[in-house]
Amino acid sequence: MTQRSQILASMMLTAVFLSSSAAQVESIKARFVGSQQTQGKPILRDAGQPAVVANPTSPPIVFNPAAVGVSSSSAQTLDATFDVSGYSGSFTPTAAFHYGHDYKLGTITCTGGSGSETCTVPVTFIPTLPGARKDALLLMDGSTVLATVLLGGTGQSGMALIQPGVVTSPLSDEPFYIYQSVVDENGTVYFTVDNGDAVYSYTKAGVLTELPLTGVSSPHAIDIDGAGTLYIAENAYSEDIITYSAAGVQGSIKVYPPPPYVFCSNSNGGTLEYLYSVAVDLSGNLFTLEILCNQIFELTPEGAYVTTAIDPSMTQPSEISVDAYDNVYIGGYDINVLTAAGVQTQVNTTGASDGVPADAASTIYATRYTGGGVAELPASNYSTSIANLDPAASPLGDGLASNGTLYVGNYGDLDMVDRSQGVIAFGEQNVGVKSSAQDVSMYNGGNESLTVSNITLSGTSFALAAASSDPCKKGSVLAPGAFCQVAVTMTAPHAGTFSGTVTFTSNSLNTTATKQTVALTGFVYGPYVTASPASVSFPPQLVNTTSATKSVTLTNNGDLYAAFIGTPTSSNSAFAVGIGTCTSELAVGSTCTLSVTFTPTAPQSYTGTVTVPIGSSGGGSWPSLTFNVSGSGTWMELSPKSENFGNEVVGTTSAPKKIELINKGSTAVNITSISITGADASDFAETNNCGSGVAGGGNCVIKVTFTPSTTGKRTAQVSVSDNSGGSPQTATLEGNGTP
Repeated sequence: MTQRSQILASMMLTAVFLSSSAAQVESIKARFVGSQQTQGKPILRDAGQPAVVANPTSPPIVFNPAAVGVSSSSAQTLDATFDVSGYSGSFTPTAAFHYGHDYKLGTITCTGGSGSETCTVPVTFIPTLPGARKDALLLMDGSTVLATVLLGGTGQSGMALIQPGVVTSPLSDEPFYIYQSVVDENGTVYFTVDNGDAVYSYTKAGVLTELPLTGVSSPHAIDIDGAGTLYIAENAYSEDIITYSAAGVQGSIKVYPPPPYVFCSNSNGGTLEYLYSVAVDLSGNLFTLEILCNQIFELTPEGAYVTTAIDPSMTQPSEISVDAYDNVYIGGYDINVLTAAGVQTQVNTTGASDGVPADAASTIYATRYTGGGVAELPASNYSTSIANLDPAASPLGDGLASNGTLYVGNYGDLDMVDRSQGVIAFGEQNVGVKSSAQDVSMYNGGNESLTVSNITLSGTSFALAAASSDPCKKGSVLAPGAFCQVAVTMTAPHAGTFSGTVTFTSNSLNTTATKQTVALTGFVYGPYVTASPASVSFPPQLVNTTSATKSVTLTNNGDLYAAFIGTPTSSNSAFAVGIGTCTSELAVGSTCTLSVTFTPTAPQSYTGTVTVPIGSSGGGSWPSLTFNVSGSGTWMELSPKSENFGNEVVGTTSAPKKIELINKGSTAVNITSISITGADASDFAETNNCGSGVAGGGNCVIKVTFTPSTTGKRTAQVSVSDNSGGSPQTATLEGNGTP
């Protein structure tokens, strides 16, 4: 790595372990490969078997930057090699990843003889997210880890994040103050509780665990490497950075530059250090902030030191972080950036004393900062915040996941800001009054440009408006760290709760159509009663008869307040409306039913409006509910009402007699059937020209004949079934059979 400044001295790095776990020994040995590499105890196989030892020849492995989602055929593959010995006969190890999200294993090959061989493990880099992609390759003998090699690479893509995101507060709350946090590639967040002398983990599944660390004094800052090893800096005089492996083994790394380094005059004669913050990069380089001398110590995996004074100077430097490009961010009463080339610049004079993590766009998430919460300071202008996330928080620290999720130590609460989605909560509004416009942003947290291909809105109470600045448009291209905004207004047509969405479509993570949704919500307190059905239509009804009752269901779709249902009235006396079950207050979400009947007095069409007065348990005046009613009166008549065929010889057929079916109404009537019914129906027959119905004011003819089957009086009826209110219409038939 490029020398940053004053001193570069190789040394033997001493790792002090509080547990004798062999897996942790190998993990630390693989990371720091100075002369200590040869001093660790070998990992033993099952009792009675030879000890197998594996030494990586060139850890760590760092890949060239690659596009997120690159095809396997185009992806870079590098080999991890290991000198393996201590076995008898032949032995082929297996391999696995610690995380397994961004790397792909090839086939292991081993060459050599009995007891000693060189094994090669091909590893392909296929990043899933932009920025630093940490992992570790584990060489295994069954379930035993023989060696660990850190893997690092930088993914390249735009990444769409919705701001201000969805805040969960608290995600977890503790009896002590929560300070710095770090998130691993599985989404588990680790956070320090300084005045509780504890470090906790919180998984994506919501499992909170206090790590079983011992002898820890005021843990303040925390970071993690690709193997899942935590690095913890204490708020105390110390020369050690505490380590805690994924296997649950605690250890420490002594950070104490050797001569010719000379401590500054205020560092207690060189006898004490104060390592207040810590960071680790893709290559396993360890950075610590020493606040007595205001210096950055960099410790390489080879055991070499680089010491850099904080210059330009700042008051009370207190936090550091490192990004995928090995830029070190230093926060205090000012903010400095120290590049991998060793160039240090003061980029902000407002400062951030409680946290300066950076994303793939090199945007700093500064806390605390003007405006509350966590301020986003983009690389294009580190002195001006573009947004404040979790603004209601008073952060003591923060941590940033690779996918853009932000965790905030909000005194005793751990807050989470999920930027994969968003929400605009308009809160309480007034009926018919347009709200003030509220902005929501799409931010590019990746390291490549991001194209917004579409913006859609749903929800009838919401409308797009002019954004206060940087409006989003179809086709907008956002540079890394840039943002655009959409503004939304709400106009409530009535009381109740309202919801909608704004959906952004972009090429986030190098896809063609990534969709991210902003939920829109708002409400108006009061009753809002709706009718179902919204209009009532009666079938044709015989004049001067009353229809069957129809029910209308009333539902209070309002918010908070119950509705009082007044006595309904009808604008047309042909329709009668009863209060039904709506005799008591109607709570929100509850229903009741009104009853409606139709009694036409003339063969004509009828329409009307039913009005239902609405009151509220919360007082005030509320519009009445109205719904429409309609129907038609009909007068279907068979003329004549009876026919007598007189005497007819048995077995002979009479001349036909005509019966008219007359529609005296104005509405067409549909005919279902015309038939002969009654005791002697088989002695009569009919034909007709009525077809399927009779138009309003129209008529048709039914011809009936009589063929007696026996002597004596024979009777039956003509029956017409239709959709008029008096169906069926009937006419009496009579005849006498003679010998």
